[in-house]
Amino acid sequence: NEINFIQHVYSLLSDKERKKHGSFKLPNLLKVAIDISKGMDFLHQCNIIHRDLKAANLLIDEHEVIQVTHQSIF
Repeated sequence: NEINFIQHVYSLLSDKERKKHGSFKLPNLLKVAIDISKGMDFLHQCNIIHRDLKAANLLIDEHEVIQVTHQSIF
């Protein structure tokens, strides 16, 4: 259901990011989910399978755009 989805998205954000940006309201969490989805879609279009989506592999820039990363990808 929607609550479990939002809790999962929130859990993907690191404690550091949660503290830095404060509480995330529902519209912000949905934006986070969309950004993650776009990042994963881009990787898949490049024939890259991430396999390790977790908080440590998500970055938030100064415009609060989520970037999916991993040291073995780049």
